Amino acid sequence: MSKSHCPRDHQSFELKLLLRRRLLAGLRPEGLCDLCAGQGRLLRALAADFAFCHAVEKNARQAAILEARLREEGLDHVTVHRMDHEKFVRDLLPGLDAVNFLDVDAYQNPHPLLRLVFSNWRPAGPAAIAVTDGGRLGIVRGQRLRLDQYRGRLTPGAAPGPPARAHPLLVAEHELIVRAFWRELAAKRRLVVRDFIAAWPPGRRVLYYGLIVEPD
Repeated sequence: MSKSHCPRDHQSFELKLLLRRRLLAGLRPEGLCDLCAGQGRLLRALAADFAFCHAVEKNARQAAILEARLREEGLDHVTVHRMDHEKFVRDLLPGLDAVNFLDVDAYQNPHPLLRLVFSNWRPAGPAAIAVTDGGRLGIVRGQRLRLDQYRGRLTPGAAPGPPARAHPLLVAEHELIVRAFWRELAAKRRLVVRDFIAAWPPGRRVLYYGLIVEPD
């Protein structure tokens, strides 16, 4: 995922919101962190359920619109961070152990960023993770797959592998790759993963999914 911005997917806002509401049903909401906030459409729909929220957006125009809309809607418990999401994850997220809902709504492959998140942050208890996986789109378009980007653990010092032709089964059953990522990540970071939910918008070109993680 680019360090400069998080391209957004707006195919099905209602489906994304429904998935997040489903995750919230199994959680006691405390703090939300949106790593790809944009103008905050999802964040603003969920913010009232949380005691505090953090919104990360590097793009100055998007961040200004978000801040204006938060003021209009009286959502003064949302803090906007105008910065790169990877820098936020490294520098600020480690101190936010009360966050228990993490949102990564991006149109590129979010799994390298998620790997970075759990290298720097550990939830204090059960936490929901809501994800838009745009990596699926690249596979569908070109039948090419960067397997190293879907690894939950990497060999230190190993060079990234070249794109490989995706097996037809993985094209058809993209969830297999995603579930394998979380199994590897959970084993490495001593986490328990439960309540995995997958939702496909029309065309199945992007995968929306969510899950609950908690310390083992």
